[in-house]
Amino acid sequence: MIEETHFFLVLLRGDVEGERDAELVRLALDSAGRSGKQVLVGLGEVNFMNTALLFELLKPTRRGGGQFPWLCGPLSQFARHTLEVTGTVTAFQIFPTLSQALTAAPHDH
Repeated sequence: MIEETHFFLVLLRGDVEGERDAELVRLALDSAGRSGKQVLVGLGEVNFMNTALLFELLKPTRRGGGQFPWLCGPLSQFARHTLEVTGTVTAFQIFPTLSQALTAAPHDH
């Protein structure tokens, strides 16, 4: 996790598939969400993700109207496929690179 003035970045790596992985992601996203800043999730180094990760990414809106985190790539074929098959790809703002997401992050906080 990296907190900056205008955003909160959660970087994920490798295979995100187990219960422990989902719990760590949940804790990171909860902390990021409390910051009140735009939350970015870097998926550029994620090879495999299961629906437990997707469930955690979708939680902020269910908890009271918060916005979904922005996803930063480049997304692996598997990650993009998971988002497309579940019908959630349009729920997220997805940036091809972390750099592009950082440029788009709001600067009014």
